[in-house]
Amino acid sequence: LSVYGSKNENVALGGMVFNDETGPTSRIGGNVSYTYSFSISKSMNMAFALSGGFTQYKLIKSGLNVQHENDGYLQGGDVVRSLPDATFGVNLSGKNWYIGAAIPQLLSTNLNLLDENFTNTYEDENEGALTRHIYVLGEYNHSFNALWAVSPSMLIKTVAGAPLQLDVGVKGTYNNNLWAGMNYRNNGELAALLGYSIKDRYTIGYSYDMMSALGSSHEFMLGVRFIDTANKK
Repeated sequence: LSVYGSKNENVALGGMVFNDETGPTSRIGGNVSYTYSFSISKSMNMAFALSGGFTQYKLIKSGLNVQHENDGYLQGGDVVRSLPDATFGVNLSGKNWYIGAAIPQLLSTNLNLLDENFTNTYEDENEGALTRHIYVLGEYNHSFNALWAVSPSMLIKTVAGAPLQLDVGVKGTYNNNLWAGMNYRNNGELAALLGYSIKDRYTIGYSYDMMSALGSSHEFMLGVRFIDTANKK
């Protein structure tokens, strides 16, 4: 659940709470964000953003399927860690395009995954830091006429120790409220997207990931835009 809004012409504030569970692991937490934007020319704007918060990570060890049951990471009880974190982002935009970058897990905090007794006994280094990621993203919107528009986009993700990930997508929009598209990832994954906006206030969306390594998945999205009716004419 996320909420964002403008405080004034240059400043925007926001916040988010989340709960994500995948197999034996889960994350629950929240953060607040601050964005400052300004014009660098008549046709371009620049924005800087910083968010900070806390996340609780949980690992249920009984849910792991491992080859060596005496592995040090399996000693002791379940792992529950609450850690601070931050994200920094920058965005450059024009009338019908934008390009930006973000660095999640900015603090690279350590999860301390090993049981404390195991670490003290074997003097093992207690690793498990959240490595910084780097995201680069962009989109261009081209209108054919008053009804139809198409928006190609790309997202590049990189992190130490993993291959570069590239997502490319295209979205078609009709009458500024009905849209559909496709996303392709360089590992072979493919997803279809569909959404509809109602009176500039409500947005409903659906995506179907049909070629994921973990099998197909479905995602649903509901958004609500709080319009300042006092300033509308």
